[in-house]
Amino acid sequence: MRRRFELNGEYVQTETRQCDVDCWELRITDAEGNVTVQYFSDPSLLDKAATKAHRDWEDFGWVSESFDDWVPTSHSLSK
Repeated sequence: MRRRFELNGEYVQTETRQCDVDCWELRITDAEGNVTVQYFSDPSLLDKAATKAHRDWEDFGWVSESFDDWVPTSHSLSK
């Protein structure tokens, strides 16, 4: 799943995906384009980390943009 936020023409986003049976990835891209990747063995921890990033951004005025039309380029990303 991908979620993007916009503020004054700059973007930040999170992307989450299941890498393996017991592995989930959280990829956070900041406004400078720096990417941080974290791996989790528990999907609830992944959800907490993504939710924290989203709340932090909303607190600073970032506005969420819809990615309803986004489709993974690889079926392996859509597990």
